[in-house]
Amino acid sequence: MRYRILLLGVALGALVACEPAPPPERQSPAEKLPSSEQRLLGNLLKEQQGERLRRLKAGAKGFADAVQGLLGNPDELRLATAREGWSRLYRSFNESMLVLSCRVAEQPALAATLRRIDHFPMLPGYIDGLQNWPDSGIVNDLSVELTRESLLHAQSLSSDDESSLGFQVVAFLLYGEPERPRTVAELSLRSSDTDDNSIMDGGEIAESDSLINEETVVEPPMGTSAAYAAERRREYLHLATAILVEDLLMLAREAEQSVVMPGAQCPVAAMRMTVERLIRVSGLDDHQSVSGEYYSAHGRKLALEGLQQGLMPWLESESPLRHWLLAGGSNGHSQTLPAFVVADMPDPVLLQQLHAALSAAR
Repeated sequence: MRYRILLLGVALGALVACEPAPPPERQSPAEKLPSSEQRLLGNLLKEQQGERLRRLKAGAKGFADAVQGLLGNPDELRLATAREGWSRLYRSFNESMLVLSCRVAEQPALAATLRRIDHFPMLPGYIDGLQNWPDSGIVNDLSVELTRESLLHAQSLSSDDESSLGFQVVAFLLYGEPERPRTVAELSLRSSDTDDNSIMDGGEIAESDSLINEETVVEPPMGTSAAYAAERRREYLHLATAILVEDLLMLAREAEQSVVMPGAQCPVAAMRMTVERLIRVSGLDDHQSVSGEYYSAHGRKLALEGLQQGLMPWLESESPLRHWLLAGGSNGHSQTLPAFVVADMPDPVLLQQLHAALSAAR
């Protein structure tokens, strides 16, 4: 009996030894890439995240300070300071677009916040009175209560162009029309009443808390219509700035907390989204009339500069991204990107070629 068991064990062992070894697990193309290339690309991503988001957060807080100062004591200097703060912040936002888009590519639900932050072109007459239509806009519509909820509800209520929030809305409240710039009087109190609706909390923005007093309600009009419009405009500027800063800081926190390995979503898909934005901004050179869809020449110039500066570290001739894509990228197919040169007006053909190459690299 023992002899039979021994023979059975030997036979089974021989069968196991003769079976072919299981095939090795297939590796994705990204796993086959040299670790040095992925590491260098990851280092660039981490470097860009840190620098861009640091500037964006500082710019957001600085702009909130400037608007608070303007509303607290309106004068020409404070109006100029608030406008300068908006310009710096808008350029920094566009420079950060690729980093922010990385997070949106991973978490698509954040795309709605990104669109609200900078919805363009917009309809100025939906926001405030114009030279030819002085009673138009939310500022002059007493049926619209100026609260966080009402402004969020009014965002793209009946048309994609009817933006009630975001960079372009805040800019129009600060700058006014090209032929009729906003005056200090249009942002001043009608009396010596103090403004209790501070954007800041104890002198500093609390990133973790809402920046908005949700109970804010404009009182019935007193005095002249122009004076009352100025008070509503002030309240609108306060709320729109607070929501803008809150959205920016939230996206920055999301991007900081994201741990991303270089791949098809980040930076490739994020860069493609950024190039799409650059193509769109480049094509809006004829939207300078406030009577229709409007994108200010100043804002467009800042966006063009910021987007190109944000792309440059990734598109330099010896950038880690170029080497990584040439070695196979995330799909295992070698891909080259066209040369990229910063210009006052980017070449539309070059942008389309870059977009096509990034689409193929996904």
